[in-house]
Amino acid sequence: NIGIYVQGSSEVKTGGSGTIALKGTGSLGEASTYSKGISCSGSSLITKDGAISLVGKGGAGTNSNYGVEFNAGVVQSETGSITCTGDSQGTVTNNTGVYVQASSEIKTGGSGTITLEGTGGVGTNDNRGVKIDTLGLVQSEAGAITILGNTLQTGTGNHGVSLAGASCIHSTTGTIDIDGKGGAGVSECYGIYFNNGGVKSIGGATTLIGLARGTGLSGIQMEGVGGVDYIGGATVTAPITLTANAVTFLGTIQSSGNLYLHPIDKSCLLYTSPSPRDGLLSRMPSSA
Repeated sequence: NIGIYVQGSSEVKTGGSGTIALKGTGSLGEASTYSKGISCSGSSLITKDGAISLVGKGGAGTNSNYGVEFNAGVVQSETGSITCTGDSQGTVTNNTGVYVQASSEIKTGGSGTITLEGTGGVGTNDNRGVKIDTLGLVQSEAGAITILGNTLQTGTGNHGVSLAGASCIHSTTGTIDIDGKGGAGVSECYGIYFNNGGVKSIGGATTLIGLARGTGLSGIQMEGVGGVDYIGGATVTAPITLTANAVTFLGTIQSSGNLYLHPIDKSCLLYTSPSPRDGLLSRMPSSA
């Protein structure tokens, strides 16, 4: 059921400016499960200066169909860019566009950029655009990191971008931009969801945009369960901007730079819970 499967201790590697480009489509059988466009399981994709491009489309089966999955896999470039686009077409539950799990690492050095873009399945529950879980790591030095996740479902647990299980997105001086659009359900459908996950760029601006399409839900949800959710940190000097219809702070948001909160709809007020006055924002000047 897998379009391209790189497994075990397999290694796909180029030197110089050589690139890696993979494009896979999972089984289109309606009864299939675990149908994946591309799966990197315990394997490595490595370049020196060349770009890495992955495009995967999951099958149209019921459950656990992924566009692109990394399971204890490594994708790394010394200075080249990494681009990953995943589309899950699963029809019931747990269908994710781009799934980074089990200590998988996506890393660039120098000015190499990272872009992950995922679209969740068309099923009912637990369909995510981009899910980074169980010690998953996305990391750059000076290159920008961009995460785009979208899901439209009306059930529960449908998040645009999900960070859980002590996973993190880190950069030294590169910018981090995360844009998550959650499903239209009435329960636990968040634009960007933290459940023991973190985002930090020491010297680059961090921008999170979270849209919850369901009524009364947070665009950015920091769950605060099973660990510490964080945006920024004590060593961070760059600005942090959060844009959402509502934000739930059950974690830490910290920078010596400016911290901004914006409503996603300029005609509406931004709802925060708990209030920023509770001290969970270490610095929050007025924003224009």
